[in-house]
Amino acid sequence: MTLTQINSLLAVLDYGGFTEASKRLFMTQSAVSQAIAALEQELGVNILLRDRRKAIQLTTAGHRIVQHLRAINREVNAVKEIAEQEKQNPQRTLRLGCFPSVCACILPVVIRYFEIHHPNIKIIPFEE
Repeated sequence: MTLTQINSLLAVLDYGGFTEASKRLFMTQSAVSQAIAALEQELGVNILLRDRRKAIQLTTAGHRIVQHLRAINREVNAVKEIAEQEKQNPQRTLRLGCFPSVCACILPVVIRYFEIHHPNIKIIPFEE
């Protein structure tokens, strides 16, 4: 099962047919159809009822499967969003060693200032 297969099936359902789905996915209709057929073959069940005279319909198994495929798609999108956020604003940790007197007197002010200006960097002081 591939993301292309999942996205192809969901696009056909969301856009009401193979033609519009293929346009939105920048794929040929044949490629969309083949992706869905490969998914059905891998799962061993028909997901779509194919009748040229009727709108796209799901089989009973298709209804159950699509619920899970949508959940998978949401999770994949969440992972992509996390990765994008991390690329734009990476979280970092800075371990800062210091003398006990500095840790108690000066460092708290410095850490507060630094955290205001660099919220993605966590400072962990330790005494040596």
